[in-house]
Amino acid sequence: MELRKQYLLKDYVISHHTSSLTADDVNWSGDLSHCNAGTLSQKYYDNMLERIKFFRRMIGVSDDVTFKQEYNQQAQDAALIMNANSLLSHHPKKSYSCYSESGYKGASHGNLYAGRWSSDCIDGYIKDSGVEGVGHRRWIFNPFNTHFGTGSTLGKSSNGYAHGYNCLVVITDEGDFDSGDFYNTYPITWPMNGYFPDEFLYHCPWSFTLVGADFSKVKIILKQGGVNKKVKKESLHGGYGPNTISWNVKSELNSTMPITVVLLGCI
Repeated sequence: MELRKQYLLKDYVISHHTSSLTADDVNWSGDLSHCNAGTLSQKYYDNMLERIKFFRRMIGVSDDVTFKQEYNQQAQDAALIMNANSLLSHHPKKSYSCYSESGYKGASHGNLYAGRWSSDCIDGYIKDSGVEGVGHRRWIFNPFNTHFGTGSTLGKSSNGYAHGYNCLVVITDEGDFDSGDFYNTYPITWPMNGYFPDEFLYHCPWSFTLVGADFSKVKIILKQGGVNKKVKKESLHGGYGPNTISWNVKSELNSTMPITVVLLGCI
């Protein structure tokens, strides 16, 4: 437990903290008025990828993932459509400003974010607060994913702060399914077993993923200090990576005390 804690703390400093991005780091060259998707700095891609790798390592799936230029372009074109129309849509219409087939492909195969444009987007997708079924998190944690793509736009909001849109392409043509049997018995959990930073513990759903599992009759029991804590199970949502059940913790928890979660009826 202590070794796990020290490893995570060190990885947080080395990978999560240092992968933050400023507007100058992103260096978006695009132009909404001319529907120019523009380009982004190499530092943007490096830091976005490092943030994804950090979270995948954190929960115990392979961080051997990369960005592919084809998907980066689709994501960039999708972010442009979202920004030009001030909306989020996985199926943008041809009538939308700055529409492109490449942008449609990115939007329909990716996570979308309004307001954020940097590596903080990855934190937002992982936390998935207010998103029933935690679909964004599930795609990033999908153990079979080997490739992603990312794109962002960037501008100034009315109050002078940087504002933009992001697309993270998560459904791609590649995949590593050699470990399929392993993930039939090895669950992917949020939070994971052992030490877990409380920065990511509260105000977001918890989840349990197991390839091929049937969660339709599962009862969730969460205990701390021998006392049952209230949880609210979310509706099951298929089609977002491997099968997953998610729930919200409705009770106060002590972050310094061990927490036990038991799932009854998982098939």
